[in-house]
Amino acid sequence: MNRRIHFLTIDYIRQMRRNKCTIKEINQRLAILKQEGFLPLPSEGYSWKYRLVAPVINIYTHLFI
Repeated sequence: MNRRIHFLTIDYIRQMRRNKCTIKEINQRLAILKQEGFLPLPSEGYSWKYRLVAPVINIYTHLFI
């Protein structure tokens, strides 16, 4: 179940970029995800794509949220 939640969190972030959300709006939504405990993403070895994307999201969250 946790794996699915982590992938859905990444997909939600990806969809915000596809829907051309502003950086301000993305940051607001990421702050909500962080407040609810969905971010930062754990460093699990689910797949190579996850291992590439999760650290980038975590660093961005740490620096800007």
